[in-house]
Amino acid sequence: ANNLYLASDSENVGIVEHTSIYTVNGLPIAGPHICAQDFEGGKMKRLTIYLDYAMELIQSGVMPRRNLGDMIPSFPLPASEATGLAPMEASAELLARLNSHDLSNAAKMLRSDVDVWYPFISRQANRSEFIDIHEQFLGGFSDLRWENVRRVDMRDGWVYSEAKLIGINDGEFLGKPATGLPMEVRSGLIEHYDENGLATYVHFHFDTLSVPGQAT
Repeated sequence: ANNLYLASDSENVGIVEHTSIYTVNGLPIAGPHICAQDFEGGKMKRLTIYLDYAMELIQSGVMPRRNLGDMIPSFPLPASEATGLAPMEASAELLARLNSHDLSNAAKMLRSDVDVWYPFISRQANRSEFIDIHEQFLGGFSDLRWENVRRVDMRDGWVYSEAKLIGINDGEFLGKPATGLPMEVRSGLIEHYDENGLATYVHFHFDTLSVPGQAT
């Protein structure tokens, strides 16, 4: 079965965000993911899927659940501040603020009711958890950066992005000591920005199984 959340067709790119539901060894598995379809001359020339295999292994009982602590940031979050940016520019600005590692400034771009998705926690997250997840990443990868690959205007405030998450594992991550090894994970993002240039919806899709895998 499939639960469809979002579908868009813009600039010869079709984007579908949905959840596939099936059973493994008698256990229900729900796998939210993005399918990006690139078309040329009316025919699909490339299909890109962003899916978290670790999440499926956890749900099937093969892997233990992630230990993410209390999910509370180490600092009080500031109030949201309008950016006045159009969606495509706001998307670029959010990644720039995350890359600056100034998470307080990044938090200002998120509305208080922002809908966040991270494969790490297998459920909808909130503004506070968004910032805490990035703090945990920075604890394990102090040079962490998002490198944009492409950005597609899906209209009506919606943006589809692909980016690389890059860094060296120089600190403890998910309870594991630093290895000094590099990590590079491709990620698909679905974002929505309101008329003030604030994020109302930020869904990250990537394979978290490859993060500790590359770090070891």
